[in-house]
Amino acid sequence: MMSFALSEIIALVVEALAYGMYLILFFASLSVAFARRREKRGFSNKFLATALLLFVLITWHLAIDSVMLFLAYSTDTTAEADLYYINGTPGTLNVMKTALYVATTLVSDAFMLYRCFVVWNYSIPIIIFPTLCLLAGIGAGIAGLIGLSHTTTSFFIKDQLNIVSVFFGMTMATNGISTALIGIRVWRGQRQISGIVNGSSLNNLLIIIMESGAIYSAMLILVLALFLSQNTPGYNVVVDATSSIIGIVFSLIIVRIGLNLSVKSDGRAEDNHSTVLFNTSYTTATRRPPTDRAFELKLGTNVATGSRVTTVGSDFDSKDPEATGSSGRGVYLAQ
Repeated sequence: MMSFALSEIIALVVEALAYGMYLILFFASLSVAFARRREKRGFSNKFLATALLLFVLITWHLAIDSVMLFLAYSTDTTAEADLYYINGTPGTLNVMKTALYVATTLVSDAFMLYRCFVVWNYSIPIIIFPTLCLLAGIGAGIAGLIGLSHTTTSFFIKDQLNIVSVFFGMTMATNGISTALIGIRVWRGQRQISGIVNGSSLNNLLIIIMESGAIYSAMLILVLALFLSQNTPGYNVVVDATSSIIGIVFSLIIVRIGLNLSVKSDGRAEDNHSTVLFNTSYTTATRRPPTDRAFELKLGTNVATGSRVTTVGSDFDSKDPEATGSSGRGVYLAQ
């Protein structure tokens, strides 16, 4: 069986590789954000703040993992390195590392829940159950950290079975339900305007949302399966990489929507737009309903060819296109 210390080496290598991919996507997402600001199309400050917070948490997590491994192998033998982890020698570092993982997961889940809330026109009943799941996850995370800070041994699976099972279960529920609700809202919006515009852009948006949720959910299922099977080395490898995977998924949404969701019949750029707005009970081509900021679709006509343009976007826009005269983008997932 793989030694504990060896699993930590493999875990750090996998985490570093995932972090490298995350770093590329993180800077690409910042490039998209600042490009939109230069073009005066705006970018949600909430999205940017969340991206920066996740970057700090994920980077800090990798740094602590590196320090712990260095301290473990500063001893003479692999057996002593195993004892370093098993006997809880890292102490505060171990608790801090786990706290950073819990914080990264909860920040990501909370923002997904916020997006769901905005997409559904700030409907409180829609988010009651996923909010309860998020709160249960927060409680389980705090309980796990308290238990870890008072134990004299390292983080053994068998000692934390119920708490960690609840934490991962609630995280899966929050993410899965929020992703599904966002997907349903976009799909319903697409059906409402199916007779007005080409729905391929909304299809692309729906695919991005569902793919992103599926990647994260699959990772959580793998972590939970390894945890319940009490495969400690395998669990260590996968769970350490999860923080970077969260960052990858978050940045990937920004990059893919920011760069790829512009569908036109002639394949050329266009910035002459009129606005079609829709929600569950209201559609107009002239004015925005004062209370609806969840969905917006932009239509335009290519002056040279007369072909129709459909542009769909996400929660990047921080300004009202009608108020500013900006061409903006549609299907607002957050504001």
